[in-house]
Parts: sequence; C-alpha cells; structure tokens
Amino acid sequence: MPVRARAVMTQAEVLSAVQPSRAEQCRTQLLIMQKELRWSDAPVEQIELTYLSARAELLCGRPEGAAGQLSTVSARIEVLPRLLQPGHHLSTV
Repeated sequence: MPVRARAVMTQAEVLSAVQPSRAEQCRTQLLIMQKELRWSDAPVEQIELTYLSARAELLCGRPEGAAGQLSTVSARIEVLPRLLQPGHHLSTV
C-alpha cells in the first residue's frame, strides 16, 4: 500500500477520534483514497478504508451512508486472512 494511503487512514482515524467535529474532512479524504485504491490489490486496506469511511459517516450523522459503505465490503470479508475476519475471535472462545 502506498505510504500516502496509510498516512491518510491514520490521520483520519486519529482526527475523528480526537476531534469528531472534523469528521466531514476525514470522510472527504477517505473517499478520495478509496477511489485511488479501487483497482489496487490491497483488500485489507480497502476494507479498512471502508470501515473508517463508515465511522466518519456515523460521526457526520449519516447512518445510511455508513450502512452503504459497509454493504460494499461485506462480500469481500472472506478474502481477509482468517485472523482478521469478523467473528474469528468469538468462534475461538
């Protein structure tokens, strides 16, 4: 993954946690990065971008946007390594 993409994701994650009022700015940056990585072979990063975008949508008061973001990634969850798949840790308890 390009260094720039990781920097954008880290900045958005920290900024939205520390200053939720700047969630719109984070959302915009994440959507741009999603478009740039759309055709890359980086499924984990694409899923992480989608998660962060959904979180930003929620902080902006748009639950429909968050649901839309998450629905685009739900079919690709199985391409993640087993340890990163949702529910993995619950099934090992």
